Amino acid sequence: MPAISTGATQDLQAAVSWQRPRALDIEDLCKLGPPPEDKVDISRQKTEGKLLVDGYQVFTQGVFPLLQSAQKSIYISIYQFRAGLVGDDLVSLLTQKARQGIQVRILLDWEGSRQFLWNRSHELTQQLEQIPNIKILRSGAWDSITAKNKIHHKMIVVDGKEAVLGSTNLKNESLQHIHDIMVKIKGPAVQEIEQAFQRSWHSFAGDDDCFPERPVTNDDSSELLDASAQEIQVVQSMGTGDTTVIQTGRKLLENARRSILLEAAYLTDPSVQQQLLQHARRGISVSIIVPSISDYYDIPSTATANFLDKLVLAGGHIYKHPGRIHGKALLIDDSILYTGSADYLGVPMQDLNLLIRDPGIIADFRQNLFERDMSRSTEHTIQEANQRTRLEKARSNLWARFFRWIAS
Repeated sequence: MPAISTGATQDLQAAVSWQRPRALDIEDLCKLGPPPEDKVDISRQKTEGKLLVDGYQVFTQGVFPLLQSAQKSIYISIYQFRAGLVGDDLVSLLTQKARQGIQVRILLDWEGSRQFLWNRSHELTQQLEQIPNIKILRSGAWDSITAKNKIHHKMIVVDGKEAVLGSTNLKNESLQHIHDIMVKIKGPAVQEIEQAFQRSWHSFAGDDDCFPERPVTNDDSSELLDASAQEIQVVQSMGTGDTTVIQTGRKLLENARRSILLEAAYLTDPSVQQQLLQHARRGISVSIIVPSISDYYDIPSTATANFLDKLVLAGGHIYKHPGRIHGKALLIDDSILYTGSADYLGVPMQDLNLLIRDPGIIADFRQNLFERDMSRSTEHTIQEANQRTRLEKARSNLWARFFRWIAS
């Protein structure tokens, strides 16, 4: 991987600067129960949200300032945590916070975070586990590899008051090479995000004194899509068999009447593809932003190539972004936004998305994500679709079948 630029390193180090930790002899707060509830009533406050684009902005304006502000608790659920500039600084900051008596709970995916015994990322998490007030849980190796109960969230919740969530993993590549999306949230919706973390924690740990009451989850997508609902809602899937996040996205597409804007790293879900084609043929404006070349040896892009050709021929618009897109955002009729950690693969994982109706946040996404990314992209044309060879189409069909099998 190319070296991270000096400017990026200096700014990141400035963002995560802290005093040397002071060693304290403190019993694990988990044994004492959860921190006392904040007496401030936030139920009447409005939830605020801010779009953060790419790791540079995510880390310097979101992740590290948020962690520095923690006074009571830090809850992290992450798919990929890797050793390096980001991971090492994160461990140092969490160590400092834990030694100050702050409760730190971390959920890691076994495969995504490379929790192999010989790996330095595993060594870092083992180092954290030696610190009082820090507890780490990992998904099972088999569940992670087969995606049956993969921890795919990317969320951090601090003090039950502020959170960041979206698509950014905690690794060096996210700082420079990956086009990501995160939302910084403050207000009542953060309590729902914290409860989502607790549900995932319980799914791996059972009952835990840290979270004595298991929050009840709402998996009714019809209620989530109620037009009278609050401006920001949390949508969660709990892994194997739980398709809440997937079905909510499909229902949003089904209800589209005027326009669909979608930015996605992977677009292999057959149901989503069919809905997009049907809407384009009906005359609904369908615009999709995808990476020119995807990761995983470009296999996801190859698998979707035939579908993208069909969509262009049906009247849709495809924009191929030069960067390595990893974000996921769907805007329906300029009035409802769906974003978070879930990919459009049709595979249930432990995911967390936000359903947003707030006009200010939607305008922020439209201007600073969708419109900006379309302006930087190259539009896929009908001529290009017609020029693809039989061999290229055959390869696309082969990989499309593979992803259909994964989703089945």
